[in-house]
Amino acid sequence: LLVFRNDCSYSRYKEAFHHVEVAMSSLSNMQLMASNASKNVEGVRAMGVASWVLFRTLQHEVSGAFDPVGAYEADLRDGVPDPRQVDRLLGARSKLYRAQWDVHQAVDIFSDEVTNLDKRTIVNNLNTVATACAECERLYATPIPLLYTRHALKFLTFWMTFLPFAFYGV
Repeated sequence: LLVFRNDCSYSRYKEAFHHVEVAMSSLSNMQLMASNASKNVEGVRAMGVASWVLFRTLQHEVSGAFDPVGAYEADLRDGVPDPRQVDRLLGARSKLYRAQWDVHQAVDIFSDEVTNLDKRTIVNNLNTVATACAECERLYATPIPLLYTRHALKFLTFWMTFLPFAFYGV
């Protein structure tokens, strides 16, 4: 029973870690493509900051109580040069969707400079990031079934109650 629970927990962790890796690699690919296709250094930098904010927001959303709101806000205020962008993000109902929107707006800066194929590839990478973020949120929000939790609790209570009798040589 415990092996099953550990296996389920580990598989959920592994799946979430895979989605975080997909999001990070897609953001890196977007940044590399934008810096390769555009001469607009400030636009590429703005997209890099927006990508970092998106990843930091994803980290904050799925970390729960392990990432305090104060530390998250301090990181954003330190890492983002535009305080209005930080205020808009912190005031949003869904911070993750707002961060994705900011990356999408940063990609729109390159509309005139890059080819349609490059822009489509960048937007497809952004869609991959959005899908990975949604999967991470789904995994974070999915609880362990109540019936399974109660069964495990009863089994462990029974096991721990009668374990001393197993050690006592009768």
